[in-house]
Amino acid sequence: MLIIASLIVSLAVLSLAAFGKRGVFSLITLSTKKSNLTEEIGRLTKENRDLAEELKRLERPDYQEQVIRAQMGMTRKGELIYIFTKE
Repeated sequence: MLIIASLIVSLAVLSLAAFGKRGVFSLITLSTKKSNLTEEIGRLTKENRDLAEELKRLERPDYQEQVIRAQMGMTRKGELIYIFTKE
């Protein structure tokens, strides 16, 4: 009877160690989440740095003109836009 009780207690302790809030599987899940969040932080940091550089470029009038011409198709007074099609 003592052996069966010992086995049940041992099984309960092992179950908690594996499946409890601080168990092995929980730690693996948290480690994966941490890794994913670290990657996302790196990606967002790079994106933030790129946007800050773009903002600095947009402060320059020559770059503003370049963006306006490219994205909005605007021209200076007297300029003509030629659109060539592939045939």
